Amino acid sequence: MTVLSRPLRVTAAITPHGFGHAAVMLAVLEALDQQAAIDVTFLTTIPEALLRTRWGRPCRVVVHGATTDFGMLMTSSTGIRVAESLTAYVQAHARWDAVVAEDAAVLVESAPDVVVSCISYATLAAAQKLAIPNIGLGPFTWREILSAYDDHSPAVAAVLATMKKVYGAADAMIATTPAVAMDLPNLRTVGPVGRPGRCRRVELGLDEGERVALVALGGIAEDLPRWPKVTGWRWLMPDEISMGVSDAIASVDAVITKPGYGTFVEAACAGAPLLYRDRPDWPETAGMVRWLSGHVPCLGVDAETFSTGRLENHLHMLMQARRGPLARPDGNHQAAEIIREFCPATARHISATGARRENP
Repeated sequence: MTVLSRPLRVTAAITPHGFGHAAVMLAVLEALDQQAAIDVTFLTTIPEALLRTRWGRPCRVVVHGATTDFGMLMTSSTGIRVAESLTAYVQAHARWDAVVAEDAAVLVESAPDVVVSCISYATLAAAQKLAIPNIGLGPFTWREILSAYDDHSPAVAAVLATMKKVYGAADAMIATTPAVAMDLPNLRTVGPVGRPGRCRRVELGLDEGERVALVALGGIAEDLPRWPKVTGWRWLMPDEISMGVSDAIASVDAVITKPGYGTFVEAACAGAPLLYRDRPDWPETAGMVRWLSGHVPCLGVDAETFSTGRLENHLHMLMQARRGPLARPDGNHQAAEIIREFCPATARHISATGARRENP
């Protein structure tokens, strides 16, 4: 194996379907950076300012997303435009070779030692075409999601077959706990992946005895109703957060959200009870809720109740429920170790200036 005398060059492709994929990627890259110095190029259409703030290290951001990397088209944080999504996939795959070539051109420019994708399969396909080590990362692949909405047409079957082929051809597909079941030959399962926040409750300016619930819908834009006040509680809405979402989760009495990997894991690590707007058709929901309930109280809220904000009884039940042990993000370092298996050997203490960087 080649031994590098420079930092490991990592190209990280991040799906812009909410911010949960970025949370997973950043947690793993931070762990990787603690094991061996890395230089990162991000490929994503997630807002660059948000990405740079959360990463907090020098990096390159290339505003790029594969035509196929939209996940599912949404009407809200939980509403899916199923027919339009199927059509978009079929249309994109009609020019599949060109999509892969576009990603390959970007990879040639960034010249990575390894490509990590959460979870664009076009980027993985491009890396495979260029014989660059490539690794998928996340609690699901888009194949598991799309399969749940399959219309059983030949065109969609062809899309699903391509997805399975590409994900299965990666050097590894790292499944982060809790994960959707994936039928892949290269599957490697790790523990929870996340970036627990720091409690900054004093900064919320609460009155004595007042509780606060964070409303966080995972980065998908949506107009939320102004809910009625609940005695003894304050709502902390997205436009009122004066700190990072991770820190906010660690600072509040409860979290109100949709089923989504990043928020669920961070709540489990922080011990924050959680109400979620029910999402029964989403393939992740049942498994995530089972896992989360082993760590913190969680309750589903039907769409009508969520829209009216009549949550007083739910919050009362949540506060009275028994709590389990906090989750630990053991998957961060486990995933980083797997990535290193497929990389050129790196000096553990090398940085671009010859000295190991310290995390800020």
